[in-house]
Amino acid sequence: MYLNHISIQSFRAHALTTYSPEKSINIIYGKNGSGKTNILEAIHYAMLTKSFLTVSDQETLRFNDPFFEIKASFKRQDQFQSSVRVYYSPSEGKHVFVNKTRLETFSEIVGDYPCVSLSPYDISITQGSPQERRRFLDNSLSQTSKAYLKDLLNYKRSLLQRNRLLSEVKHTGKFRPELHSFTEVLATISSRIIHQRLTFCETFRAHLLDSYAQFSNLSELPDLTYECGLSLSKGEDTESIEKKIQARFSTIQTDEIRRGTTLFGPHRDDLEFRINEMSLKKFASQGQHKTFVVCLKIAQHLYMQEMLGDKPIFLLDDVFSELDYERSGELINFLEKGIGGQTFITTTERKRFPNVNQVHITDLLVEG
Repeated sequence: MYLNHISIQSFRAHALTTYSPEKSINIIYGKNGSGKTNILEAIHYAMLTKSFLTVSDQETLRFNDPFFEIKASFKRQDQFQSSVRVYYSPSEGKHVFVNKTRLETFSEIVGDYPCVSLSPYDISITQGSPQERRRFLDNSLSQTSKAYLKDLLNYKRSLLQRNRLLSEVKHTGKFRPELHSFTEVLATISSRIIHQRLTFCETFRAHLLDSYAQFSNLSELPDLTYECGLSLSKGEDTESIEKKIQARFSTIQTDEIRRGTTLFGPHRDDLEFRINEMSLKKFASQGQHKTFVVCLKIAQHLYMQEMLGDKPIFLLDDVFSELDYERSGELINFLEKGIGGQTFITTTERKRFPNVNQVHITDLLVEG
């Protein structure tokens, strides 16, 4: 997958910007605050209908402008070409069009335009709450499996319904027999989600090791474990997992009714990251956290490439600030020869890397 062309209007710092990048590595450089990251955000919007930063559509609208519009054209590895248009205004909301056909739901586009992003804020994956690690899991799996995405969306709906029922039982003191039906549905969906997350971790581990191996003098051995609150064996099937989930719900039913919420399930699970068999969150230095996150995203790219048979677009925001010159050079070499595909990197100044397309941010601005 690669981006042929993108037009960005009234988005963030951009009044009107157009960009026709190279199919390989593209470095966008310029001073801080000049709109480099916004270009990566716009590409991400065109591929996944939202920013890789946790911001609302309203926040990305250029000050005092009535709407923003992003138009992008893509080509897949099989040479299939397509176009995406994202339009947003406060009065009309957000609309996404693929090949001029409006999407009924934004989730329809997920996986069709695979994308991996890395920004300085991604340090929250290793240092932040379990929600950040679940988001990483769900992003990786949703872009590579439509079935997983469907299960995830159904799980969120079923969880909301079950929580409403539990809250009602808590406040009325009257048990509702239909709680059993909601629990069975949630257990079935949960078993599939947990099974796919476990399978992901087994496959992903090898890619994480490979990504660490690309950097010299990086002797740590990375690892990850999925934590779901169940005692599970390697290769356990969904039927067995579902039985264990149902047993857990039976055990905690009284406590759930007392608290009025679902106390177990994929929405409460976590990933544990380790280096040299030590907990990353508890024992790693800030530098080790940064290196781990960079390697985690490289591994995500490798995983998605394996699952999809196509190379995701790689968006790297200010990645060189996380790496010294030697490791920056090793990263560029790996991106070019090991990963391949199209990559966008933002930085404050032109870099001394041969055979890499570099463009100053001001050369892309039509108006600004």
